[in-house]
Amino acid sequence: MDHDKKKAPELRQVIAATVASDPTMCSDAFLGKPNEEYCAWILDSQKWGDLYVPRAS
Repeated sequence: MDHDKKKAPELRQVIAATVASDPTMCSDAFLGKPNEEYCAWILDSQKWGDLYVPRAS
């Protein structure tokens, strides 16, 4: 796995897109916050990692 920190923004985009694309699976109960709020949170470069982040399939 490439550990290049420059890839973090790209990874955040992938996670946010995956979460936003499936609001049924990525529900408030699953994420611990509303889907849109989680997407905004994961895209914030100052925040990362205190909630479960689903794997992109």
